[in-house]
Amino acid sequence: MDYYIIAGFVLVILLIFIIKAVKVYNIYNKSIYTAVFSNFLEFYYKYRYKKNLSISYWFTQEIGYHKIIYNNHISKTDKFNQLFITVIHKFGVNTFLILSSNTINISKATFAIKNQSNYQIKNYNLDSNIAILVPNKNDINITNCKYQVDNYNNIINVLKSNGSSLDINEINNIYDNMNISFKGAK
Repeated sequence: MDYYIIAGFVLVILLIFIIKAVKVYNIYNKSIYTAVFSNFLEFYYKYRYKKNLSISYWFTQEIGYHKIIYNNHISKTDKFNQLFITVIHKFGVNTFLILSSNTINISKATFAIKNQSNYQIKNYNLDSNIAILVPNKNDINITNCKYQVDNYNNIINVLKSNGSSLDINEINNIYDNMNISFKGAK
């Protein structure tokens, strides 16, 4: 009889864990996180328990020490909301505009990039390499865009193409300066 109670308790705990994992998987699946993190378990652990997505095991394997900052550009006029990811690593600093839809609006994307770039230069004296990342199923043959456009899966190649060099202290200083101001922004 006691075994049924224990088995029922374990089953309820397991069911709760599975429901929570499915919710997090919906965030992970079909997003940039599939290209940033090595697998769902790494993402789940960092998202759910550590609450820190600033370091990726996959990126560490490919480009070495790095820090990642996520922030949004929200236009007050047309409620245009875009995710930016800034990766600070030994090859330099990259800022990616992450587009998640099947349609790519270059004028809105260019506007968001211009604002993000001006913000980084003004507040951090930081000039980063900028690219647009789109879902893997999208065609990236866009001729009327002055920024590099690539698929999520090619993020490592874009990161490795930088020419500059940063050491660990510079990476941490840039990250700390940017992260403090983003946490304080309302």
